[in-house]
Amino acid sequence: MSQQESELTRLARDIFLSALKKVDAGQAINDAVRLRENILTVAGEQIDLSKFSGVYAVAIGKAAYPMAAALDTILKGYIKAGLVSGTRQATDDHTFGEAWSQFEGGHPLPNEASISAARACLEMLEKADTEAALVIFLISGGGSAMMEAARDPDVTLSELRETNHVLVTSGASISEINSVRRAISAIKGGGLARKAPNCRQITLLISDTLADDITSIASGPTLKPAAGLPDADAVVKKYELESHLPVRIRELISNKPAEKGTFPSASTAHVLLDNSTATRAAAEAATSAGLLVEAGRNEYDASIDVGCKALLDKCIAKKKAASDEKTVCLISGGEFGCEVVGNGVGGRNSETVLRLALLAEEKEMEAEFAFLSAGTDGIDGNSPAAGGVADHCSLQKATKMGFDPRSFLADSDSFTFLDRIGASIMTGPTGTNVRDIRLLLMR
Repeated sequence: MSQQESELTRLARDIFLSALKKVDAGQAINDAVRLRENILTVAGEQIDLSKFSGVYAVAIGKAAYPMAAALDTILKGYIKAGLVSGTRQATDDHTFGEAWSQFEGGHPLPNEASISAARACLEMLEKADTEAALVIFLISGGGSAMMEAARDPDVTLSELRETNHVLVTSGASISEINSVRRAISAIKGGGLARKAPNCRQITLLISDTLADDITSIASGPTLKPAAGLPDADAVVKKYELESHLPVRIRELISNKPAEKGTFPSASTAHVLLDNSTATRAAAEAATSAGLLVEAGRNEYDASIDVGCKALLDKCIAKKKAASDEKTVCLISGGEFGCEVVGNGVGGRNSETVLRLALLAEEKEMEAEFAFLSAGTDGIDGNSPAAGGVADHCSLQKATKMGFDPRSFLADSDSFTFLDRIGASIMTGPTGTNVRDIRLLLMR
């Protein structure tokens, strides 16, 4: 953080960090799961553990380790076998026992550990199924890459990585990306659930998708795909991806065989945290700071250029309607579709901030402002940042330093630009993932 940051910039950072504290994944498990004698209460459901041979647990995604650690602490002695695949943080100090298998699954692209985790998980679920055991799934965003097995065993890791790279840089929405992932995967679209149909299954979710699309969290490994989700073939055609995908992947997308296995009859799912949790927390912090707050939903899940223009226009209108002495704060969440067009270092959040600053310059705005956009997972695209924050002085500062912001934008190099002027937000991986938070402050 620069010592020269404006008051609004510091306030925007404080609001973001306050919201981040409210989406702690481990705490969400502690709040939702209780054990008293043999009675397990999970998000209001009561289960008598004496009726089961034990508990099997699977944790996948960016919040996997803190979720698994919290569950392990609560159910110590009851977990017969567990598996976690995610990003272990330097701050994680929980010691998992021998019952747990641990993997450092890749993100945004799958790695060897992602493949090994899938193999081990499928074997574990087959064993749980023979016992008609209780299986608790802990699912969070990022799980799509952190555990993977293709429907065609001949598909290589290299082909899976190439496919994921094409998808995440195409500008497609997360729902569209996950529709393609489901079409090629033995894990996604309920693949894990169908491996243990005789088990009682509970899925606890940290959501990084739209509120009405929970089956897209980690591409829905334990849930039936919802009706009306994008068609994989249509997504490939829409974004002209045919020539960019490996041949075997294209064949899998075109060939949609009947699903293998059945879903369990006893299965429930609960969302513990989502983007609205974060935006509500941000709104509470902003209101406490005396700002005039408006918190939107995910109405700006659009292409990044359209979304930025809509956000800025709405903030300007809100400021015009407010009294002169009031600082307004427009809060929104979600994820803009952001096509990668250059070879730089950046992500949708840093690009959102840069685009908003450029739009404000084009409008020759006289108001003081601070625009923040950051991922709650602490990861923005291929950069080491969570996102960034720019104010009414940022572009002037860049000009004095000899930087042309539009050239950085053209090379998808928004992080480099923001970092050079001291406007990046660096949290490191946070161990949670409920999409992005965007704050527009103006006075």
